[in-house]
Amino acid sequence: MARPQRLYCYDDNSLTEFRNFIYIVEPAKLVHRAYDFIVVTLDGATLKTETGQDLVRILGETACQHDTKVILGSVSVGILSWFLNFSGLRSDQVINGLFTVVAFPTTATPIVESSKDDSAIERITEADQAYCDRFRYGMLVDDGAPAVADAFAELYNASGKSRCVIRTVQGLQLFINPIFVALLAFDLLQWPKMKDLDTQGEVWKLATKGRQEVQKLRVHGEPGQQAASILTGTGLAEMHYQAEDVLPFDYQFFNRYHHGEKVNAQDVKHLQEYAFDSAKPSNSQCLM
Repeated sequence: MARPQRLYCYDDNSLTEFRNFIYIVEPAKLVHRAYDFIVVTLDGATLKTETGQDLVRILGETACQHDTKVILGSVSVGILSWFLNFSGLRSDQVINGLFTVVAFPTTATPIVESSKDDSAIERITEADQAYCDRFRYGMLVDDGAPAVADAFAELYNASGKSRCVIRTVQGLQLFINPIFVALLAFDLLQWPKMKDLDTQGEVWKLATKGRQEVQKLRVHGEPGQQAASILTGTGLAEMHYQAEDVLPFDYQFFNRYHHGEKVNAQDVKHLQEYAFDSAKPSNSQCLM
């Protein structure tokens, strides 16, 4: 980070340089700076560690002083309420967000070698980070605090390089929460190519039923009930066919690296939390 970072983009096989940035390794120094936005990128489990909690308190102090807007990109059951409690921020300062731009360090050699294009591999090896932004939008945010969502989306979209889309709070929850069911099914099936997926097999049938159960949680409301009523095994598979549409980036291989190894335990915990939450007499807690 002491020099400009070289970024490789799978979308157009380009290599660019990211410069003129400041990085801070001592969170306490954040308090002395004013920011329009703070985007939290830590996963939910890391955020809830002792170190993560200290960071959240510092972020809260910083944002309170300067009325900074916060986009919380961490996924966990009840994470927004938890974050507001630890940070001391107002609910009209913080919204949930989801990153759909896929990025990874080029030191992740297996992902680099999975690329199906020699020119891509050559350029990736020259970069520090590689990314793919080919899914119609690079970020989703909810409208829990409309002023925050509108301001952030306007800034993000002004880049002309990627898109930020605003969804309802319920809509974003319904988009994110059921995802982990299929990811764990893929892990059980050892991450097959989509063309080789057996949608009539027992594992995929179980995944389809599991996704329906998550969709029908009370927090997802009527839209969740409707989505569950029309879901089929084939339909669930079609949601993941994008993995075949972004070559030379091997999206399924990335998922195997990320969800099959790095955050697999967290994915399992998410589903356990959903099950615990659904067993409550009143399932009104925000799953995000």
